[in-house]
Amino acid sequence: MAIYFLQGSLPWQGLGIPSREEKYARVLELKQKITVYDLCEGLPREFAMYMEYLRQMDDPDQPDYRYLRSLFEAERLGFKTDNEYDWTIREFNRLSACPSLTSGPGKEDSIRDRPQRGKAKPRSRKKRRQRIAPRKR
Repeated sequence: MAIYFLQGSLPWQGLGIPSREEKYARVLELKQKITVYDLCEGLPREFAMYMEYLRQMDDPDQPDYRYLRSLFEAERLGFKTDNEYDWTIREFNRLSACPSLTSGPGKEDSIRDRPQRGKAKPRSRKKRRQRIAPRKR
């Protein structure tokens, strides 16, 4: 599925075969024939390593999840872990470009520049106890 999202399509899509049985037979044939490296062409080599690992497994084998996760660690793929993501950058740019959010009445001064209202004084315990009615037993 990741390969589909990154590539945009898979080699066995859009064959244009009307019969369902023929279509499934052709898809199976293509999946068996295609090499991992052809399937993962243009992607980081870790995708090919992942697919090769899965193809070599037998049915009762348990995958080494730690190894598979390590293939896709950000640093290994050449990314830095700075907690700055594409979607947050895009959202920041979108909000910065929106004049209604960055200007207008009351937007010129910062919250720190505004006068602070007086804080409410805590009520004494005596007054609080008077408001609570005693329980009837």
